[in-house]
Amino acid sequence: MNNFPFNVTQSPYFLALFQKISPAYKPRSPYILHTTLLDQTYLQVKDDVEKVIQSSYYLNIITDEGKNESKDRIINISVNNYRSTFYYSSENAGSMSFTAENLASWLMTKLGVLVKGDWKRINSFATDTYCTILLLWQILAADQRLQLSKALFVPCDFHGLQLIKDVLGLSHYKVIQSQIMLVINTFRRSPLQLSILCKKRKPVMEKLVLWFLLLSLAGVPKHALLNGFTRTKMP
Repeated sequence: MNNFPFNVTQSPYFLALFQKISPAYKPRSPYILHTTLLDQTYLQVKDDVEKVIQSSYYLNIITDEGKNESKDRIINISVNNYRSTFYYSSENAGSMSFTAENLASWLMTKLGVLVKGDWKRINSFATDTYCTILLLWQILAADQRLQLSKALFVPCDFHGLQLIKDVLGLSHYKVIQSQIMLVINTFRRSPLQLSILCKKRKPVMEKLVLWFLLLSLAGVPKHALLNGFTRTKMP
């Protein structure tokens, strides 16, 4: 639905469109869309995904845990084959502690259903890299069911963007970020000046700006940077 609400079918513009296309057609009600038709579509897509997964012998497992928008504690599994990645399972963990032992038990139970007992199909695991997960690797690697698969364990930081956000939240970087935003917003409010800047912009200027930002992030004093700019010859 491209994020449109189900009641879009009752919109005058929507009704007028279908009146033009087919005057005899009566759009389904929002209730039918988000119950019967949505359920049918979900089951069809689920069946299609299951067929793809079961026709792919080697599977790569991606798993993590955290919170959803409702602050529920959840555990997720995605499955990758040689062509695609599918969001396979998301389960409310409730009061279960996220220990390595609990996570291993839950994961192996889900995978047993996924591979239908053929554990050689598990090709790899991609997970976070904190201490509990590293212990989870050890538990999985020692599990007799996975001995034949010789599964790879791939460290992957799913929260790289969050890490960037945390770094930019540090006081030193906040000052630099505020200066950058001041320049951006100043030009945004001045279309003429922005047009002049875009017309006169040259690759060497872009390099100097990048150089300035990188050295600023490295903690080089502002006066040293300004002195460097004044000594730089512009073409």
